[in-house]
Amino acid sequence: MSPVNIAPNAHRCGFEIEEAIYVMSFPVGRQLIRKTAHGEEWIYVGHPSESSDRRVELLAEYRVNTIEIFHFTDVSNIWRHPWTEE
Repeated sequence: MSPVNIAPNAHRCGFEIEEAIYVMSFPVGRQLIRKTAHGEEWIYVGHPSESSDRRVELLAEYRVNTIEIFHFTDVSNIWRHPWTEE
């Protein structure tokens, strides 16, 4: 996996980088949002750890050498659609 950077505003809900990596490594669902000038933006939904039942959403841009996380919060109705388990 490329180096992962988490934007300061993505820390607002108190999640840590390890939780972001867990969501991206073990997503319940994920979907390509769009291609950008720098790479691709993806939405991930899942749990922040193996033992958590908290549902979260994470938006990341995959660039050539890094992954930039710019949104990480509890799952909203806007991004609930990639969730594949009920």
